[in-house]
Amino acid sequence: MATSIPTDSKEKRILSAARAIFSTEGGALILEFLEAAAFMHRPAFIPGADGKVCAFTAAHNDGRRALVYELRKLISRAKADEETESKPKAKR
Repeated sequence: MATSIPTDSKEKRILSAARAIFSTEGGALILEFLEAAAFMHRPAFIPGADGKVCAFTAAHNDGRRALVYELRKLISRAKADEETESKPKAKR
């Protein structure tokens, strides 16, 4: 289930905020932290002490990933929007 961003001015404000936040050194550091905390670089399915994988823990860990994927998608859209805005507009 994809999250949709409201259109028009709210969407532009959200994309602008994402650019402002995640284009900084601090924003990159926060994104790196969230990726580590959300199991982006390690398996979500981790065996417990008994050697078995708990389905609830695995689903929880996988759900944490979803938020980081949404953030990455938002950051990509913000960058693409910035590139589109910075291109000269053709005269008609």
